[in-house]
Amino acid sequence: MIYIFSRKMEIKLGEWAIPTNSSGPIGIQFDPSSGKLYFAENNTKKIGRLDLSTNSFTEWSIDVTPSIISVDSQGNVYFVAKEEIGRFS
Repeated sequence: MIYIFSRKMEIKLGEWAIPTNSSGPIGIQFDPSSGKLYFAENNTKKIGRLDLSTNSFTEWSIDVTPSIISVDSQGNVYFVAKEEIGRFS
């Protein structure tokens, strides 16, 4: 649901194609300290990152299927995969 509080408000939408086809992106998390978006690639056992300043992607392969992503204030990325919690920085 989108609420618009002013007729002068401008909404910009963006759309990016993830490099890995059929990756099943879920669990998006924004890191305000770096301006990057992190997401789980549920179908391909990867963690993805979109740098909004350059519109470029980075993907990391991991041994498990991630489903939830979180980023702390130091830029560490945490993920949940079935019965495991993982971290990388």
